[in-house]
Amino acid sequence: MSKPLVSAIIPAYNRPRQTQRAIDSVSEQTYPSIELVLVDDGSESSLRDELTLPGPAVENVVVREHEKNRGGNVARNTGIENASGEYLAFLDSDDEWHPEKIQRQMERLTSNEAYVSYTGIKQLNMDGDVNAIKTATHADGILDELVKGNSIGTFSSVVVEADAVDRSGKPNPNMPCWQDWEWYLRMAAEGLKFDAVEDPLTIRHNEGEQISRTYAPKRDEAYPVIKSQIKNLVTVPDQRRMALSYLDFHLGYAALINQHYSEARQLFVNAIRGYPKDEQFYVYLACAGPHFFVIRLVKRLLVRIIN
Repeated sequence: MSKPLVSAIIPAYNRPRQTQRAIDSVSEQTYPSIELVLVDDGSESSLRDELTLPGPAVENVVVREHEKNRGGNVARNTGIENASGEYLAFLDSDDEWHPEKIQRQMERLTSNEAYVSYTGIKQLNMDGDVNAIKTATHADGILDELVKGNSIGTFSSVVVEADAVDRSGKPNPNMPCWQDWEWYLRMAAEGLKFDAVEDPLTIRHNEGEQISRTYAPKRDEAYPVIKSQIKNLVTVPDQRRMALSYLDFHLGYAALINQHYSEARQLFVNAIRGYPKDEQFYVYLACAGPHFFVIRLVKRLLVRIIN
């Protein structure tokens, strides 16, 4: 019996070495029915000429090129529009997959009537050392978790039934950041069932500064969108206040790692005022200064020792 086709969508901009690593991890999947959809989002020189695309390892290869750089979600949407799979799997060009990732997810998606699957995530630094491991633990009641933050993580961990995109809409091309969180909120609000594969089968490489670390676009553009969604989704006043406090906390963290210390402290104070029961709000308020980076370094060293 043939397996459902999975379209692996890779949006890429420059960085041919990392993109090749992502492509190779698609080729190495144990799942037998995969299509590769590569979208070159206006790279300075065509990636097609610098990459080795898989042959028989995948069923089909589709390459699309944007004339200019248009952003991650526009590239993902181009991939969706050119994909022919019954399921869509997203992989950022600087990430990679464990060889069993798609097989493990598809075994569950095809047996438990879920529309969306996500996995745990392993974070690696530039030397290949483990910075953090995030397990995937929430499936039932995922909306209650998502209004408090992106409990799922990167697009690269997610496989979605193509019909789910028709129901919830494509990723928002106007979001400069928190693009994944905003999309997950819409899918959960639509009532789509999520499934969690606990193991860290998605591998993220933290190589230099990333778009997700920018602060001003989160504050000025993404924050109002997420805030509006939370207000529409959470109708109980106490729960809404809690959810908005977590939103302030996440924006405060973005301010902190971008060294906007006074704004970070104010956002952490706002989070505490709205929901004083979460101890991490107080911890981050106490760490909201240059000493934060020393504390984070020590934490990462401990993670490496443990793992």
